[in-house]
Amino acid sequence: MSALPRPCQEARFGSLSFRKRVRAPLPAVIAGLAVAHLEPALAQPRPEDHPAPSVEAVPSAPIDGDVDRDPPPPGDAREGSGATSAPSPAVASQELAALRAELDTVKRTMAEQAQQISDLGAQLVTDVGPQTELALEHTVPLRIYGFADVGLRRNFVPEGNRFEAVWQRGMTFMLGNLNVYFDAHPHPDFRTLAEVRFSQYPHYAQSLTSLDGESTAVYDSDSSTGSNQVIWSGIVLERAHLEWTRFDLLNVRAGLFLTPFGIWNVDHSMAVLITQRLPQFFSREYYPTHQIGLEVSGLKPLGSTELEYHAWLGNGRTRGADVTDNKMVGGRLVLAHDGAVRVALGASGLYGRNAFARRSITSVAPFATDLSVAVEYDEFAGGADLTFDWKGLRLRWEGVIAREQYLAGRRDEFAPGAFRPDRTRADTYGLIAYRLPWAGLEPYLLFERDMSAVNAPSSIGSVGINVHLRPSIQLKANYANVRFDAPDDDLDFSLIDVRWVSVF
Repeated sequence: MSALPRPCQEARFGSLSFRKRVRAPLPAVIAGLAVAHLEPALAQPRPEDHPAPSVEAVPSAPIDGDVDRDPPPPGDAREGSGATSAPSPAVASQELAALRAELDTVKRTMAEQAQQISDLGAQLVTDVGPQTELALEHTVPLRIYGFADVGLRRNFVPEGNRFEAVWQRGMTFMLGNLNVYFDAHPHPDFRTLAEVRFSQYPHYAQSLTSLDGESTAVYDSDSSTGSNQVIWSGIVLERAHLEWTRFDLLNVRAGLFLTPFGIWNVDHSMAVLITQRLPQFFSREYYPTHQIGLEVSGLKPLGSTELEYHAWLGNGRTRGADVTDNKMVGGRLVLAHDGAVRVALGASGLYGRNAFARRSITSVAPFATDLSVAVEYDEFAGGADLTFDWKGLRLRWEGVIAREQYLAGRRDEFAPGAFRPDRTRADTYGLIAYRLPWAGLEPYLLFERDMSAVNAPSSIGSVGINVHLRPSIQLKANYANVRFDAPDDDLDFSLIDVRWVSVF
């Protein structure tokens, strides 16, 4: 993960990393406190800064230690010299002795306080457990943060491409994501999180029923003129859930959450992901990317290694009320080592029966309705992933396979007279990136192979570069070339995509 604010990403090494973050600054804190105590001592004049006057400089100087002798009268000083009388050696000796005694006292006090600070630091390290972590992490009742990206895209589509109306050749500016998080901690053991994406959809958005889309521009009748146009648009609710976080080993989440499946879906922020190009299994939803339901998860530190688990129960692809008692179940395991070399191995899986109903009014008087399941199918999906970070090197690999199998007589009629067949889809990608030690540059290469039953298999080669201008600001540029196997090779195209990403 890049060095970006933690709120915009899911913690893959939750409590273990938190303990390290808490403990790491302790030496600096102790050193800072010690310096604070040193400053008064350093401000005291040192003996070498004020040497005792030379005996020859004052002929009538008393012998060292003769503190009872009166100083020479003022008239002994040279007249007309303009200089003040130098302090007598007796006075200087008194001051020097007093300074030495004060310095010894300061040194003893510093030693005692340094020991106290060291003991407190050791006690803090010992006491950093689940409760202390929660107390430190949830001191702010409500936090609002997010990320945004804007961009420029240009598709290169050959003449005669069958999807010319979909790929769209022209260069266009884009408002990508504007995601805002509302993160509330009413109690150290409880959390409420909502992630909202603001967009201009559905203004001229393409769909299967309309490639042209429709305008949502309306007159603003509440404005001072009542005749200016505004674009009526909506939001995309990414997640909204409640959490109970009492123990590291057991957390409970309920509501709308991101399906814990692989790397990409959980770390979906443009500010966190290395490349802005979406894998095919994500953009085509080979598995449902969101769930409404219940999730339990936990972390078990094993030295510098950590085991993370997720188990969930949800409505599957039904975003609204489910019409049957059948539910989708899934889980994820991650074994991670967090050290000089950071490695994480993950495995994800799910199974469920999706059902979509048809509702109709069968009678007006008396009023009666009917509900029947029109589409129903079983869905299976599995995936594996690898994360490897070493110094500036970052490697990512992910593979997904998904199967949809319809029940008899309940196939999806996606076009008049055309029913969707059973299908198996698979996709995998590999990515290598390296953060150069200068100018914040991070070039990368990506290759993806998609085996879908809808179109012929395709291969995607991609090259890009990230420019880390600041820890929370990036420029991302990507070139991708998409090639389909025959007989769909007339769908080939390429594109350039540039993004300016900011975390706030």
